[in-house]
Amino acid sequence: MPTRRLISLALATCLLFASAPALAQSETEVEAARQELADARSRLASDRLILEAADGSMMSSIQDFNGLSSQLEQASFAFAQLQEDVLATEVEITVQKVEVAWLIRDAYVDAMLAGPAASLSTEVLDEVVVASDIMSRVASHRSQVAIDFEHSRDQLDEARAEMEEARDLLTGLRERAEIRMDEAIQGANAAAGMVNATTAAEAEATSAFQDAVDRLEAALRSVPPRTLRWRPLVLQYFPEELQWQALEIIQCESSGREKVVNPEADAVGLFQFLPAVWELASEGAGFPGADRADPEASIAAAAWLVQKTLEDNHPDGPWGRWNCKPRS
Repeated sequence: MPTRRLISLALATCLLFASAPALAQSETEVEAARQELADARSRLASDRLILEAADGSMMSSIQDFNGLSSQLEQASFAFAQLQEDVLATEVEITVQKVEVAWLIRDAYVDAMLAGPAASLSTEVLDEVVVASDIMSRVASHRSQVAIDFEHSRDQLDEARAEMEEARDLLTGLRERAEIRMDEAIQGANAAAGMVNATTAAEAEATSAFQDAVDRLEAALRSVPPRTLRWRPLVLQYFPEELQWQALEIIQCESSGREKVVNPEADAVGLFQFLPAVWELASEGAGFPGADRADPEASIAAAAWLVQKTLEDNHPDGPWGRWNCKPRS
């Protein structure tokens, strides 16, 4: 093998060996960031539902408060009207009583001024009798009017008492509604704060995830494409903790060339299988009789052999049957 080619192979191998730990770490960071982002989005969705419910409760409590305030305003207005009616009735009762008293007094004075009935002429006596009768009927009428007004006042007092009771009830209901409204507003503000916080956390998680993806992509660009192209098959057959190590071994053993042959050892393929080992491993992996240059068969057989090596407790670990050893 030409010297320049050997140097290139060695440099590429060193490049992968140096980058594989970074790749494994970057991939782990991406998965962790992905999970953190999913959790942040889940929390954000949950907090938005809480906020939506809090907003609905707040709007409902505000509507209740406004409705009760309107009813209380109407009740207060009606109560004020009743107060005015009661006052007007009481004034009218007082006026009627005063007028009745004055009528009675005038009749009495007129009678006294007329002197003894014996000294009066028949004509004067008739006038006094008529006047007294008129005064008596007027006084009786005014007294009845006063009684009617007092009855009306009693009815108004009853209505005022009922109205005052209703107003007090509405006042209590509005006060409780105001408390509920304040609590709902506080709850909505708290929920909005939660949403703002989780939105910021989601943005941070998104940024962290993108950074992790960028680092992974940068690490992937450092791996030779010839080796990296086998990653899907490696992911298919190797457990997660050994996938990047498997790529290291491929790079070390064959530089990612599936048909490479080592004529000195008769080793072939991505993992440079020897004939005797290949017969055992390929059959165990479910590829009996496959060509050692078959990339999928080679990767599947390597995964089977690694598992068998682990079961046998090989002192050099899962890659104890290969000359190349991973650094990651």
